[in-house]
Amino acid sequence: ERAAERADVALLVCDASEGVTSEDLRIGELAMKAGCATLVVLNKWDLGDAEEFGLDDAKARIERRLRLRPPVLTVSALRGRNVARVLPRALELADRRASRVRTPELNRLLADAIERVPPPSKRGRRLRAYYAAQVGEAPPRIAIQVNDRMLINRDWALYLENSMREALGLEGVPLVIDFVPRRRAGEGRRTRRV
Repeated sequence: ERAAERADVALLVCDASEGVTSEDLRIGELAMKAGCATLVVLNKWDLGDAEEFGLDDAKARIERRLRLRPPVLTVSALRGRNVARVLPRALELADRRASRVRTPELNRLLADAIERVPPPSKRGRRLRAYYAAQVGEAPPRIAIQVNDRMLINRDWALYLENSMREALGLEGVPLVIDFVPRRRAGEGRRTRRV
């Protein structure tokens, strides 16, 4: 846990002949919560059992369990296959984790996501998102000003996170979205974190 807190990028090395285990996924979740970008490395891909396991099955299991949808790289440490690609991919993820996105681009992505899937309504009221801006990096943190954060449900918030992650090329990078209610004169600041 301490190593994940100090790291910018976590390499989750799995034994491809065993498949992606629950313990592997637990460690991936721990890295995500610590704010690490994550790259899944399936080692021993050259063994016969690993071929039967299937890359598509491994990716599907990882995608279902890990919100940040980390990229998957197959390697064979014994034969040296794809080992040279691990470090450049890790450095690429570190750069993405520290990147900044211009405010106009964020607002365009937010509008596009809302147009594709409008936020749900509660008791006849619909969530309105007014403005998005990046307020932090490493990992990227986006604040979205809304009319009432209590109108946000988990499914729609995850849809928005995944939509932005895909559009910004942040697969494998934690993305923190804070929904901030629009302040009126005299009110304090309250946020809801996804």
